[in-house]
Amino acid sequence: MSYIVCRNCKKFVTADESHPLNFDKCQNCGHTLEYACDDTELNCIVNNIEMPKVAYHKICATCNSLNPRQTGMCLFCGSSTFLLQYDADSVNRYNKSIESLNDNPAVVVQVRNQRNMASLFLKALSVIVGLFDFLFFFAIGIEYTIGLSKVEKNPMLIVSQNYVTISLVLVASLLLSGFLISFVLPRVSYKDSFKISSVVGIIIGLSTILVVKDILMVAFAILFCAFLSGLGGLLGELLVHTILKRING
Repeated sequence: MSYIVCRNCKKFVTADESHPLNFDKCQNCGHTLEYACDDTELNCIVNNIEMPKVAYHKICATCNSLNPRQTGMCLFCGSSTFLLQYDADSVNRYNKSIESLNDNPAVVVQVRNQRNMASLFLKALSVIVGLFDFLFFFAIGIEYTIGLSKVEKNPMLIVSQNYVTISLVLVASLLLSGFLISFVLPRVSYKDSFKISSVVGIIIGLSTILVVKDILMVAFAILFCAFLSGLGGLLGELLVHTILKRING
């Protein structure tokens, strides 16, 4: 994952090629923004660590002669295989900076922890929203089923009489809850969408342990519900990707 980061105020955003920035200065402090290709470079920029620079000369892998960096072939033997070397001073400065950071490990992982905490919060929020969505749709479906039922004040008879309808309500509620989770999270991969959405199904499946004592039945309910809510998440994410693709042209 790559980032656009301000070295001065330590703020950064995830780089997205589909939504390029229309400015090159930090909107908070006016400092020139920098590009970090991964978490390591992000930590270096945020903590003002200078990355080692490639030296002006490179070494021929065949005759070990020094050649200017722009040379395509060795000036001494004609070989095209070179070994890059780094400027000694910049390497020393980099090593000293890393050593000082190692004395305070919390600083090194601070940026990653901030991103992980934000991601964890969004995932937890999406699962909670998914559970509320399931309860909402399931309650509406059950209310509709009871309204159509001719049996009154006998839950077991209502369930047995409307078993197919209640099963369809359960399936639809799981699919819809997983589907709507995709609109809570930012754009994620299909795999992540399935995983997060399936958590709702796992929780719903676990709730069957309150009425069913058979472990195999509970395990089946967990797998069944997780698959349906995960499938809903996949369908929702497919729609999100399609919409964003249309918007971005």
